[in-house]
Amino acid sequence: MKVYEVTIQRPWDGKETISIHMTRKGALQVACIEGLDIISGFDDLEDESQAEWVEENLETLLNPDHTLKIKDLDELFNKCAEFLWSVEMEIEVLEYTLKP
Repeated sequence: MKVYEVTIQRPWDGKETISIHMTRKGALQVACIEGLDIISGFDDLEDESQAEWVEENLETLLNPDHTLKIKDLDELFNKCAEFLWSVEMEIEVLEYTLKP
């Protein structure tokens, strides 16, 4: 059985576990929400279209009826992780195998 840990590392307080999940999709969803939420707090987004992109994706993820697949979440997560890396923050989805 596998479990997934969502972590975030900030330069001012180190690495923190945000949540643990039984599915990769659930972990990616939380990681994307956390990442987009952090990004939305930055005043220096490149342009208005980037801010709209963040808001649209955050709105989609917060809708319980969204139809995003793991592939879509992976792409969104990678974009969030790339942006956060540029501001010296890191978000990760770590996979662990549980043994009996």
